[in-house]
Amino acid sequence: MKVIGTILHISPHDKLIVQSNSNFLPKLQSRVYTTDKKAVGSVVDIFGPVKQPYLAISVSNLPMTKDILSHGLSLYVRVKRKRNK
Repeated sequence: MKVIGTILHISPHDKLIVQSNSNFLPKLQSRVYTTDKKAVGSVVDIFGPVKQPYLAISVSNLPMTKDILSHGLSLYVRVKRKRNK
């Protein structure tokens, strides 16, 4: 799994806003997970400056998410490994 960034806040439209802190950006609709591999939601938008963009994450279970997610928590996506032939 690769880190995509840290949570800044929950938007008024119930999306998690994440600040990217790596050179890796996930594809839209990529599933997002916590450190302990609990599903959070999926990436619905990438916006902001090119050097350090923001991600909007559509949350699958908002009441649960508000309980376990906090400001500064890192989020991850799964990446497929390339197979050598």
